[in-house]
Amino acid sequence: MTPQKLFIFAGEHSGDAYGAKLLEALKANAPQMSIYGVGGPLMRQQGLDCVMPMEEFQVMGFVDIVRKLPTIWKQFYAIRNLILETKPDVVVFIDYPGFNLRMAKALRKKGFKGKLVHYICPTVWAWGKGRIKTLADNLDLLLAIFPFEPPLFADTKLDTRFVGHPLIEALDHHHYDPEWARKIGLPSTDNVLALFPGSRTGEITRLLKRQLTAALKLRQREPSLQIALSCADDKQLPLINKIATQCGLTVGKDFYVVPREYTYELMKACRTAIAKSGTVNLELALHGKPCVVVYEVSTLNYLILWYFVRLHLNHYSIVNILCNRLVYPELIADPFTAEELYNTLLPLHIDGEVRNTCLQGCRQVQESLFSTTKTLMASQQAANAIATLCRL
Repeated sequence: MTPQKLFIFAGEHSGDAYGAKLLEALKANAPQMSIYGVGGPLMRQQGLDCVMPMEEFQVMGFVDIVRKLPTIWKQFYAIRNLILETKPDVVVFIDYPGFNLRMAKALRKKGFKGKLVHYICPTVWAWGKGRIKTLADNLDLLLAIFPFEPPLFADTKLDTRFVGHPLIEALDHHHYDPEWARKIGLPSTDNVLALFPGSRTGEITRLLKRQLTAALKLRQREPSLQIALSCADDKQLPLINKIATQCGLTVGKDFYVVPREYTYELMKACRTAIAKSGTVNLELALHGKPCVVVYEVSTLNYLILWYFVRLHLNHYSIVNILCNRLVYPELIADPFTAEELYNTLLPLHIDGEVRNTCLQGCRQVQESLFSTTKTLMASQQAANAIATLCRL
């Protein structure tokens, strides 16, 4: 039977986007279903009965988690108790594995009898295979978005299904606004460098100044260059303006801020990009744009990752992991300077072997994900899998 009551949890921006599409598909399958849980603005627009806003869960790095631990635990137990009291037929966790896997274990420990589903397979190939057992012991269904992920669970009894990547669906359904540049005051789209400093305060604080400095150095070389900065959250505009002022820059004159709704327009129009490590790298590759991937964690976070979590990867960007080679240059492990960033960006921006090799890698990513996507998009396949699970 189709589930009558479904609890869903998304704890960050990408999960909110995936969750919104999943909600749309679930409602199309079963319009009478009651759907409640934790989500962001996009999920709320889809009619989610929001018991707690997603924005309360956004933290960055281990240090931030430790600082906010009392609040996080309070939220954790509040959600656990709500699920146990309301007894949904299905709980769907979207990404955010550190929180969600603990929630799945806690619910099972308390005797929860409903179905537990995780949408977006945790990166067990990066964080170690110890998580595979945790997933297999507590979940009923795991929905994977990369074709190489289900084989990792072949030795377990966990029902793991590849449903396709939600970004393919997002790109397929996006209607590019031809007037977007005029609407934000961008004079030209002939030679655009796009900056993606992230959506969180810590990311913007750590990364944006060096991104702007490297961008300005590139414009000294190419005066026609337009610099456009993607703003994922309007709440970060005061911080962006503050950092711009520190750099002696003026928004709307020296560079232009692009609101979230024109993110894909910016990706389509830009020649190159500087972007923090994350889903945005994959989005840029699917648009066929060369990119320098940047990220920086505090010294304490870095030591924790290296010595305790033992996150030792050849590559950190998902684009490079998918291609098993360096397609997008990464400035991540060690603190980098604006000069180093500029020197890495320049060969990607100008015509030549480095740029061509990067473009070939983008095409490899496109072929890999588009060729494995079936007629039904990821959200519909995920919704169908959830419905099938409940009929077993």
